[in-house]
Order: sequence, then C-alpha cells, then structure tokens
Amino acid sequence: MDIIGSIDNAYQGKISVKVYHLIFTASTMYKCDVMDRKDLSQSYRNYLKQNPIARLGESGMMGPLGSYEYGQAVKQGHFQAVLEAEKIGLDLEKNLDSYLSENPGNFEAVDLSNITKAALIQGQDLKLPRLILESIFGKDDYKLMHNNFEKLAKLDTGTIARYNSVLEKVFGERFISKDGSAEDGSMQR
Repeated sequence: MDIIGSIDNAYQGKISVKVYHLIFTASTMYKCDVMDRKDLSQSYRNYLKQNPIARLGESGMMGPLGSYEYGQAVKQGHFQAVLEAEKIGLDLEKNLDSYLSENPGNFEAVDLSNITKAALIQGQDLKLPRLILESIFGKDDYKLMHNNFEKLAKLDTGTIARYNSVLEKVFGERFISKDGSAEDGSMQR
C-alpha cells in the first residue's frame, strides 16, 4: 500500500481523550487510535487522561500553576509523550498492511472522497493548532499536539510544512492552510 504521509498526535475529546495517528493513502485515511495500543506506556495514558490540552491554557508555562520549573517539567513530559505516540504511529505506518490484515479494532478507514474540505490551522495566542476535516457526515476537529509547547501552541515550521505538504497532495483544491486568526475555525476561502 502506498502511503502519501501522515499526521501524528491528532487529539480529540474533552472528557474521554483519544489520540490518533492519521495515515493517508491515495483513497483512504486510516485513523489509528494510539490510545488503544498495548505498547503505549501507562505514563502516557495517565498524562493524556489529565487532559494536557486543557492544562496548557491553565499553566501556559507561566500561569497560576507555575513557576519556570513547573513549566519546564510539563514541557518535558509533553515532549516525551508526543515522541512515544509518534514512534507507535510510525511503526503502524511501516507495518500498515499486516496490522490491517489482523483486522484490529483501533483502525478506522475513511474514504477520502467523502471529505469535502480540509483545513490546517496554525496555533495562535495559546489556541492550539488544528486539523479540520469536513465530510458529508459532519466535521472532525483534531487538535495537533506534535510540539505545540515550543512556541505557545504553534507547531514548528518543519512540522507545519510537512503537514501542509501531505494535506496538499491528498486533498488538492479541497485543502486550505490558515494562520489561526479565525476564531471559529471556519473554512471559508
């Protein structure tokens, strides 16, 4: 199977946390639930259950919870958790055919022809970067955790460029990239 690319650490949920590794082929997006993987450490599961996305605004690496040391500890924990999830996702990519042949429950196949619009929104002012996929079935909104602690919720330029490249190849004219200034995440051109 020819894989065009992927997006790691795509986070959904407010109460129940899900973290996905999104793998794109020419016709399908495989939504791989990293949280359900047996090889995911208990420390990462615990970290995610604390809802780090909500806590980012709380601590902000300088907020009421935190001293500089607290912020650095949170940042280091986030960094380790993201690396672990990315490693698991890349392993899933490398062995996608064999994982799919096992018919695991932690994969969902999404037909790309059903997706009408895709937007990658860079984080801004502690608002996290997001991937929004609109389809005939509704809207999926993913917060992107890759390394968003580095620049107050923004992804680094290499990561955003890689995500842009993958999404442009996959969605063509259905894809837009935004700087995060639209409050509602609207996808108007």
